[in-house]
Amino acid sequence: MFDFRLNQPLAPSSNADGNDVLAMKGALGSLGEYELPSYGMTPYPDTPMFEGMKRFQKKNGLTVDGIARPGGPTEATVKARLARIRLDGDKIASGASASSGSTARPPHDPRAEVGAIAERIDRRRPEPAEPGTGCRLGQECALLARPLSRRQGKASRPHAGR
Repeated sequence: MFDFRLNQPLAPSSNADGNDVLAMKGALGSLGEYELPSYGMTPYPDTPMFEGMKRFQKKNGLTVDGIARPGGPTEATVKARLARIRLDGDKIASGASASSGSTARPPHDPRAEVGAIAERIDRRRPEPAEPGTGCRLGQECALLARPLSRRQGKASRPHAGR
């Protein structure tokens, strides 16, 4: 995980810092509260992010307003939950308790972490539609989307008295 910190408030009715948006989406994705939309991960606030924030706030007994402020309760709770996940991951990776010693870690790049989370979320999503068809059937869709040949496209006419 990465260190989670907001630079300015995230709210549906205010301008947002793109890095804050990516950090929040990544954090909510790690916590299971953000589902990557079909258009992918962007540095722009979107409805799924605010819905994820509200679900997170409700599950954690916070005021459900879809707003996160620097130093506020939502930011602090997200940070604590991410720390717990990291601690549990360290315990699993080392096979020992987290208090058995610390190891030096390289600094984490939030954008790289968000990209990794987006890939994990993307793998859970069904296959995208075939380009230009809106079909999710894969190869079968490509066969259905091909134009008919002239012979196949003509309507059959009844033969006249032969």
